[in-house]
Amino acid sequence: MCEDFAKDAMDHFFGEGDTPPVGKTTSRATSLTAAPAPKKTLPMGTAASAISTVVAGGFKKLGKMHAGPILADLLELLEVPEGQRASIQGKSVCMGLTAFASGDKLASVPVVNNYTKDKIRWLKRFNEAIQRDPSFPRDFLYTSAVLNDSTQAEDHEDKHNRGPNITFSLGRFLDGCLQIKTSEGWADVDTHDRYVLFDGSLTHRVTPFTGRRWSVVLFFH
Repeated sequence: MCEDFAKDAMDHFFGEGDTPPVGKTTSRATSLTAAPAPKKTLPMGTAASAISTVVAGGFKKLGKMHAGPILADLLELLEVPEGQRASIQGKSVCMGLTAFASGDKLASVPVVNNYTKDKIRWLKRFNEAIQRDPSFPRDFLYTSAVLNDSTQAEDHEDKHNRGPNITFSLGRFLDGCLQIKTSEGWADVDTHDRYVLFDGSLTHRVTPFTGRRWSVVLFFH
């Protein structure tokens, strides 16, 4: 059942876009319409195993981003509401699959009914830019994206994610380091304009910063 929901969400939110983002655009954002990005074809039945690689030491720095300017332009077009998690202060939203508690069970459901067509197109363009980035690992499958606009994250764990997360941060800001509590203590991880694979089940937080800091977390719900 979870794989069926995930497939629906991937097809609906992360498939090929057909029109440019609506509203204020820039040349970098509209350049995404030049050609469709290739779709991933990983079988959903093996999705969990495809992203469950053990992250030695709790995290792994991947390549420097090439899509940063495009993604930053697209983020400027998005209105992000105030976050709902107690450990996160500021504007934050989860797109794709989200989760809700039902008694003792946790269910993942597509949040399609909350989205306008314009927002769905925006998310497809955002994902397209990530997929085209040669530094992004092609075998990383995700169903959800958390978008944070200058949020301050206190100590917390991502308890319901399946496998590791990929995160990155964009914008003009100082400090704002991701800290992860590993077996050897707190590790400072620079995510500015860089993809970082990390174990979200470990306690993590963000140090104070000045300026506007966008951060994105990609994961499989």
